[in-house]
Amino acid sequence: MSQARRRLGATPAMELMIAAGKAVPRLQLEHGLAVARVYTGSFMTSLDMAGFSITLMKADPAILQRLDAATKAPYWPVGVDGNRPPAKIPVPLPPSHVTKNDELALDSSLEQTQSFITPLPRHNSIRALHQKQMNILRLNQQPVHFIKPAIKPQSPNVAMQELKMLSRPQQLSEEGHILEVAIQAAAAAVINLRDSLNEWDSKAGDGDCGSTMFRGATAILEDMKKYYPLNDATETVYEIGSSIRRVMGGTSGIIYDIFFKAAYGQLKAKNHQMIKPVHYFIGQSFASIGSGADALEAAIAAVSKYGGARAGYRTLLDALIPASSVLKERLTAGDDPADAFVLASEAALAGAESTKLMQAQAGRATYISREILASVPDPGAVAAASWFRAAALAVKEKCQAS
Repeated sequence: MSQARRRLGATPAMELMIAAGKAVPRLQLEHGLAVARVYTGSFMTSLDMAGFSITLMKADPAILQRLDAATKAPYWPVGVDGNRPPAKIPVPLPPSHVTKNDELALDSSLEQTQSFITPLPRHNSIRALHQKQMNILRLNQQPVHFIKPAIKPQSPNVAMQELKMLSRPQQLSEEGHILEVAIQAAAAAVINLRDSLNEWDSKAGDGDCGSTMFRGATAILEDMKKYYPLNDATETVYEIGSSIRRVMGGTSGIIYDIFFKAAYGQLKAKNHQMIKPVHYFIGQSFASIGSGADALEAAIAAVSKYGGARAGYRTLLDALIPASSVLKERLTAGDDPADAFVLASEAALAGAESTKLMQAQAGRATYISREILASVPDPGAVAAASWFRAAALAVKEKCQAS
């Protein structure tokens, strides 16, 4: 059994070592596991989240040998046997071009490396348990062989055919101008919120919501200058999703990727039904107002399906669901589309603010006490409401000026 513990950004090293010291004997004595390697450190962290995670991996001798193998990775930690403190084993770096003779020499070197590992005295019961588990491990498991799959190289021409070769039009239509100002306003709103989102997220999450959204918004603005086919709202929605996939990591990146893929799919399916649009709308983008409202609804449904969140879970859906409902309601009532968009954005803001009263049921905020959550809104909901509101006001202003 190989074990790894990682801190999440703000946990002191001393606390991490205390956790490691407690975890190993409990795994051995209470669960009967033989802990063959222990890795403790900062492997993948958030910006400023207190906490740690423990990962267990079932390992056989072949896997352990590979874990101990020499590497040029400068910060790869080499685990140590049993419940001893973490350490780095002096393993020589392999040559640039490894030959068969080099591999034999490396195997010999790895055997010599074991001389650096002298087990610390342990309680006899722990030693016996460890030996028993290792014997079972050797009898019941076959060595793991890593086989490099054969990959047929793809023709550059085929690869190019799969890419969408889109670019910004030299001249924008009236609808293209509306789409442009909406995207600009939405992205600017997110950029201006970076520090506030990070501050709220430091109390209820990883502390990086603002930075993640900032990267996405910045990429959208940059890509729009060259690549967005703004006269085609449907394809612009696709390109926004491409920008997000390229730069946004974490949960937010995945959620918005799902959001825009679903919106694009809905718009694409309805393209043959579309009449000449008057206003354009879909989240940060626009299409015929009826199709846009349907696309927003489809995007919300996809995020809920794949993310597992619903209304009241303290997520961005608590801003977008009421916005979608109000938009549909006002359009059905015959309101001007731009006015309906603004009213929907007010519902989004109210929904985001209401997250202060909710107990989180999705994401890392589920581990945070109700008292702490009551002091801040959900940053994801605020971000969604902010870009939605900014886009709505920009569209309203543009339509009034036209």
